[in-house]
Amino acid sequence: MTIDEFGRAFLELIISVGTGIAGVFRFAGDILIDRASPSGPALPSNSLKLFSNVTINRIVFFLLAAYILFINIFTFISFATDKSKAKRKEIRISEKRLMLLCVIGGAAGGLLGMRGCRHKTQKRRFSIGVPVLMIIQAALYCFALGFLGFWAFF
Repeated sequence: MTIDEFGRAFLELIISVGTGIAGVFRFAGDILIDRASPSGPALPSNSLKLFSNVTINRIVFFLLAAYILFINIFTFISFATDKSKAKRKEIRISEKRLMLLCVIGGAAGGLLGMRGCRHKTQKRRFSIGVPVLMIIQAALYCFALGFLGFWAFF
């Protein structure tokens, strides 16, 4: 599997999971609206207004999506740069910094950098830690983008 194929498959996975999560929120919202009746206090009066500012929801949605894209591209470039510096025997990027980039949201870019450049694949800290981080971050990103997408676009 090439990096392009992996990237496309990962993007399709994120889109499908995000769509599913948005559907769950849409369904839950429909149930809450159906149960909100004037006869009983099923919902507090402000509960449906919590995310009612669509403009702010869209801004936060696109800022989060831009951050995810930026940090993953930056992490991939950092892994590729470190590999290039290793080949030329120059001063390199520390492992702590590479792992920090993966922890703050760039695990997918780090994994692509590891696999694509064949860099840091022998280190257990990277070979196990980065894929685990990527799975956790993918789930969090799908949830967050699905949640914000529901309130921003539906």
